[in-house]
Amino acid sequence: NIKIIDYILNIKSEVTHYLNMNFYNLTTIALHDWKMYSEMRSLAYEKYSIKLLDNFLPMGSLDQGLDVLQIMRNIHIFVSRFSYNMNIQQFIEYRSTNSSKHINTIKIQSIAASIRQHGLGVCNTTVNYTYQFLIQKFHVFREFLHDDYISAYLSREFRWYKKHRNETEINNMYPYERASKFVKDIRKLGINENGKSFLDLFRILITEIGNALGYVRMVRSASMYYCSE
Repeated sequence: NIKIIDYILNIKSEVTHYLNMNFYNLTTIALHDWKMYSEMRSLAYEKYSIKLLDNFLPMGSLDQGLDVLQIMRNIHIFVSRFSYNMNIQQFIEYRSTNSSKHINTIKIQSIAASIRQHGLGVCNTTVNYTYQFLIQKFHVFREFLHDDYISAYLSREFRWYKKHRNETEINNMYPYERASKFVKDIRKLGINENGKSFLDLFRILITEIGNALGYVRMVRSASMYYCSE
């Protein structure tokens, strides 16, 4: 403490108040700088024993993308609107909502930002939600393959391929002509109101299963990325 005339100045209290005020104000202006101020807060405590208040602002940025909890609660919508790029580990929205001019992208850094905000416990919850979703999808997958009509067509093509695969013209490759005919035969079984056949719906089902598995893989990579920071 320093006494100036009749006024006692507590330097530590003044510095603490100044830092609390500025860290809060600057973080609200630029949320993407939250990590720098958090490190400065820790440094002030370690070096000078100045214990600063928590500003209770979200530890993230405005451009972190969709939140991992939001995706988890709407996993069925997510897998149908996003496509997964395995090479660059990124989801890209190909069907925007409400005729929006913008599309969402989800990267490992985006999920890591959500994990930083909610904690690592959200990873187990996400995996459990996705597991329950996959159980339903694999049930539909199995029902499709065990359908009598589909099974009959597949068995017919399998018998034909097994008989002719060693011929010179076939050379262990399933001919495009028969594949095209198979698609047309499946289409004769019926189409839905959107003009999609059972095979088209099955293809969409496989894509959604792959997207769900890719999302779990990205959550795992994001958790490792978060722990490495």
